[in-house]
Amino acid sequence: MTVLLKKIKEYLGELIVEERNRLPESISGCGVKTAGLGPGSMFIAFDDEENDGVEHIPDAVECGAAVIAATVPFDDLPEAAKSVGYLRIARPTLFAARAAELFAGFPADRLRLYSITGTNGKTTSAMLMHNILERHYGAAGLISTVGCRCGKTMIQTGYTTPPPFVTQELFAEMVRCGIHAAALENSSHGLDQFRTSGALFDGAIFTNLTGDHLDYHKTMDNYYAAKRRMFTELVKPGRGAAVINIDDPWGARLLKEVRALGIRSFGFGRSAGADYRIGGVDCSSSGTKFTLLAGRFGAMEVAASLCGEHNVYNMTGVLAAALETGIPAETVLAAFASGIQVPGRLERISDGRIDCFVDYAHTDDALERVLTAVRPWCRGRLIVVFGCGGNRDRGKRPRMGRAAATLADVAVVTSDNPRGEKPGDIIADILPGTVGGGAEILIEPDRRRAIEMALSGVARPGDIVLIAGKGHENYQEINGKRSHMDDREEARKWLGKEH
Repeated sequence: MTVLLKKIKEYLGELIVEERNRLPESISGCGVKTAGLGPGSMFIAFDDEENDGVEHIPDAVECGAAVIAATVPFDDLPEAAKSVGYLRIARPTLFAARAAELFAGFPADRLRLYSITGTNGKTTSAMLMHNILERHYGAAGLISTVGCRCGKTMIQTGYTTPPPFVTQELFAEMVRCGIHAAALENSSHGLDQFRTSGALFDGAIFTNLTGDHLDYHKTMDNYYAAKRRMFTELVKPGRGAAVINIDDPWGARLLKEVRALGIRSFGFGRSAGADYRIGGVDCSSSGTKFTLLAGRFGAMEVAASLCGEHNVYNMTGVLAAALETGIPAETVLAAFASGIQVPGRLERISDGRIDCFVDYAHTDDALERVLTAVRPWCRGRLIVVFGCGGNRDRGKRPRMGRAAATLADVAVVTSDNPRGEKPGDIIADILPGTVGGGAEILIEPDRRRAIEMALSGVARPGDIVLIAGKGHENYQEINGKRSHMDDREEARKWLGKEH
């Protein structure tokens, strides 16, 4: 999409520090990658893990870029850049995000958006909301860890919240497909990096906050601040609804802060002060039933095929957001009762003797939740297979070990996505947390062999095996290379084998 320079200055002017050389009256496109740039375009250069930096400016000029935007002084630019227009910018992440929506034509303005953030529960909540929106509107969009849907096909981006130019193109494609509403996951990275830019949300849901991503955020307060932004800045004025789990201490704090700003907001949980109060929960391996006191909407009986009390919270947050934005209760309850299964979220695989559940739990809090959820269904021993990702928050590794050793009978410690780390080093970080936990600890660095060990060697009829950490993922990343690896396929392979 071609955008007039005047419009760029109107929308991004506060982030433009300096102009050099003659700038064209209009710019034909924009990007943070040199690939895809064409004649008359603008290249935004800044160095991080995902985007092309200053060293790629000559490539951008060769592709036809008429304007370079970067943070470095003009005199420090490569010579190739000094022949085209230059914008020295501040806050390049925000500049890129706002440029992305400008060049896409602000497609989010034509969508009703429901955004979910929190450490755990985002994917399940987004999938539930997507199902509800499809029933209500006839078609709906989805941006999620398990994939993005703009029409009939599911697109894999590799992100929970994709980068700004990808996100805006997804929004634009939804509009082109005649979609009126969408559900999306908003990660802390996504919020901190403005990946959805100025998109405003009809429904904003907070699930919980526990230790994760501290390699990026450094402190829990920073992590919280990234999540908080979705509620203080991005809820649609007037008709939007902030829906917050107040049984989580960070959520209780968030609700107070959001209400102090006059934002329309609702708390949910078991707490006495909840606007949507959970009670009468009955969980089994085949589903969940609970009672919800839903304020002015009265008492509701909720039934779903999803397992576990943590999913009661996910359903409650989604239900509250739907009701408070005008979606009828019968639509929501019908969606819950439809037998929805979220890929890799307590996904059950059974041979009639041994139940196996595959779950994405990759934090200590999530692992604790799913182990606690399945324990009441276990007639024999509870066996967990888990590891921790490489090149990520190391602080959670012993905490995950503690959760497994305390709540399971047998813990098989293995690899997750080691990435650039040695599996043995990651396991060594996990093991101190297992000391004194009570579970039998087995170590098998090879994830395939660990799953085989659990299902074909350790498990007996009546046992439950939880394979945690990767959920829906169908790959394993080792030394920068991804190879096919799907926990569900491995589970099906070994269930039913002679023990």
